[in-house]
Amino acid sequence: MSPGFFAIHPAEPDAPEEEVILLEQAFLTTTPEAMMSVPTYSKWLEAQDHVPAYQALRRMMQYLQWQRPGIGKDVR
Repeated sequence: MSPGFFAIHPAEPDAPEEEVILLEQAFLTTTPEAMMSVPTYSKWLEAQDHVPAYQALRRMMQYLQWQRPGIGKDVR
């Protein structure tokens, strides 16, 4: 990770964050492109069906929410 990354993209342990971290588990994310130049990966990524990755993301988020019921729900 670049030393200046958090200056332009703050991240906190208890704050919302992008789904890209969870999508890394499916190997269908732009993270490798952010760290290095891999043109063949970029072309491969564009040609992939991303539906299975987002189905897996949904399951991961359901699991995370199951562990902490009530977190993230509108309390109005």
